[in-house]
Amino acid sequence: MGQYVLVALALAAYLWPPRKTYAQAAAASAALIVGFEILLTHWFYLYIPWFFPLAFIAFLGWTVRKRERKRIAAMV
Repeated sequence: MGQYVLVALALAAYLWPPRKTYAQAAAASAALIVGFEILLTHWFYLYIPWFFPLAFIAFLGWTVRKRERKRIAAMV
């Protein structure tokens, strides 16, 4: 059952939104990898490097965009 939910989420992440930023794509990929790891029968802490770089890119992209919005709002 969980595999089908993960496949449905993967399709949803692929189709929506049609245009994704790099941060959105990285966040969706990290979430799907974590979902795959949750479905494993044996979880090992060395699986963290599989999703951590993508999660870091997503977080970094979010903070950069937040700073840009503040800077643009201060200029207006």
